[in-house]
Amino acid sequence: MSQWLARLNNSLTTVQTQDEAACTYADLHLSFVTIHPFFDGNGRMTRLLANLPVLKSGFPPIVVPQEDRYRYKQCLSDYQNTVENLADIGDLAQLPANIEKQRFVELCKGYWSETIELLDQATAMQQKRLKNLQ
Repeated sequence: MSQWLARLNNSLTTVQTQDEAACTYADLHLSFVTIHPFFDGNGRMTRLLANLPVLKSGFPPIVVPQEDRYRYKQCLSDYQNTVENLADIGDLAQLPANIEKQRFVELCKGYWSETIELLDQATAMQQKRLKNLQ
């Protein structure tokens, strides 16, 4: 757990672009879920904590839609199935950066694009309202 907290702390100061933010989110997410520190609530805690660097950098959060939870969980499972001797991982740096991880990064980027689109629509509606008030 201390390695993961160090990884989180480091990422709070290094995220500068949207692409870095999405990759950092996915990396933190996969590593936290993989170490599975709690009996229950690992997914909820992971989604919250992995968004900290994203939010600190001024970007909107990455939100996993409820209706896509099955695909999200399947993608996590697919990644974990690529980790040999998962129970014996002593160093988070040993987690592979492979095609399944990239698939998860792309999935997160897709979720994020939906959030950004909603925010853009809300901003446009607000600007229209303000214009009508003038």
